[in-house]
Amino acid sequence: MTQPVEKHPSGSGQKGDGSPEGRRQTTTEERPGNMMVLATIGSVVIAVALGVGVLSPLLFTAAVFPFFYRALHRGDHRLGVVLVFRWGVALFVSLLVAGVFVPHRLGAALPLSSEAVRAIESWIREPQGSPPADTGYLLWGMLAFLVAAVASGGLIGFIIGAVALGGAAFGALFVFRHGLNLIQIALVALPLWQLSAFVAGALLLVPASVFVFERFFHIERRVEDWQHLRQYMYAGAGFFALSILLRYAAAGAWRSLVERWTVF
Repeated sequence: MTQPVEKHPSGSGQKGDGSPEGRRQTTTEERPGNMMVLATIGSVVIAVALGVGVLSPLLFTAAVFPFFYRALHRGDHRLGVVLVFRWGVALFVSLLVAGVFVPHRLGAALPLSSEAVRAIESWIREPQGSPPADTGYLLWGMLAFLVAAVASGGLIGFIIGAVALGGAAFGALFVFRHGLNLIQIALVALPLWQLSAFVAGALLLVPASVFVFERFFHIERRVEDWQHLRQYMYAGAGFFALSILLRYAAAGAWRSLVERWTVF
């Protein structure tokens, strides 16, 4: 006995087209998305106040997973992807803002803060050093992320993503603090290959998570659902391949710009 899936306007009535379907889709995406953004900001405030690195990824995940769970339980894969992207942006920006005002407390609240700083410092100061988010980090990190997401319905995938985003944000703050020009340093604070890997993870999280939901909740997948999931998988794989390509094609240029626009 399968559970019927609520019909969601993922294939028609595009957002902002003025049709009733488009307006309903806008409301469906914006309400949980806005609440999730507020919850994410609140989780950063609590994490900084507590300053316990082990708890922070759990707090960040708790801000998004209930909304993500409900979207996938309803079979709304598009909303799931939207929530992942909005959460990632909200978390990264909130961590940057917190780092401007309370950098030491933020460092204590993020598990990989010191590792992120050391990775940037060693690469800039040592000619043979490896760049931050090197190839091994990208490959093994993505493998662990996907396996964890498949096994846990996305829950552990969010925790791993929270740890990675926290380290990337603290590394970006470290570059910002040594920058000579705000606009210039904003262009190189986050390596392009790391950004591309984050986009890939956001696109792949829903396809990786949905199988657990279908198995445990007996959700029937429609033909159009599979088509959308396949599009997310292809796009995610493309962005991940791009991250590997950028690692080798752009790392030298990124290092030169960081050396030119910063003072260490």
